[in-house]
Amino acid sequence: REFAREIIPYVDTGIDQTLKEYDKDGDFLASWGLQIGNQEDFIGNPYNGSVPSMELYNMFMTRGELSKFVGDSVTASLWFSKAAIVHGKLYKELWMNDLGRFAYYKDPTGKVMPDGQYQTYLYPIIYDLVDEYDKYSGLRHLRDRLTGENGAVFLSNNFSWHAYGTWGMQCGEAQQPWAAAGFSKSGLNNETWRPLKAMADWAQDINHRGSWPEIGPEPTPAYFTPPAGLYLVAVTEALFGINVHTPEGYVEISPSLPDHWPYAKLNLPDFQVNYSRKQNHIE
Repeated sequence: REFAREIIPYVDTGIDQTLKEYDKDGDFLASWGLQIGNQEDFIGNPYNGSVPSMELYNMFMTRGELSKFVGDSVTASLWFSKAAIVHGKLYKELWMNDLGRFAYYKDPTGKVMPDGQYQTYLYPIIYDLVDEYDKYSGLRHLRDRLTGENGAVFLSNNFSWHAYGTWGMQCGEAQQPWAAAGFSKSGLNNETWRPLKAMADWAQDINHRGSWPEIGPEPTPAYFTPPAGLYLVAVTEALFGINVHTPEGYVEISPSLPDHWPYAKLNLPDFQVNYSRKQNHIE
């Protein structure tokens, strides 16, 4: 709790900076420049964009959770209310009812740009922004249009020339853990492991030999820290289903292991997990 109290002012500074620079019209729908979260190079979200607005929702929810944790229920309620406003604006301005998913962004003339990036379809699932039916329609697009034969998820289908780029934006390591998280949250246990396997194969090939490249199959040895850290998070939380809720004092166990795995083991400093399967029963 003491740590939560210490970081609240810094979280407030980050939120204030984000609103000042990327929500200049104050409508609680954000734009962004070239990167947000793990959004890759040269994919901006001009004007009212869905992904940066989902991140704004996440910021507000996190701020509310911090206040709730330190016992300030009044401030927590304020931030949760702001998050609810973002959620409502997302549906009002950027939801495409005919396609069952959020648009990339809407420009100042009201023109909607429909096709987004991998986060456009995964964040609504991970952040619980949509119901089960709308999770399915977004995931269907991701699986039909942005997933390769080896299970790797591509960044976007915005620009065809991205297939020829060499600087990481078409099919990189950083996208794969988010895909695993979305598949796990949706109960697609036979798909959760596939993007993680793809990125592990890239990192362990003859060119990289344990380094973590930004882009997937490109043979340039490199160490790109986001996928290395996110890989550990996704294996622990998405695949093995170990989610620690420290403020509430419990551990959630929800594995997303494929049907053809007879067993799985995970050894971490704080957790050791052994799963075994007998038909549809996991122990």
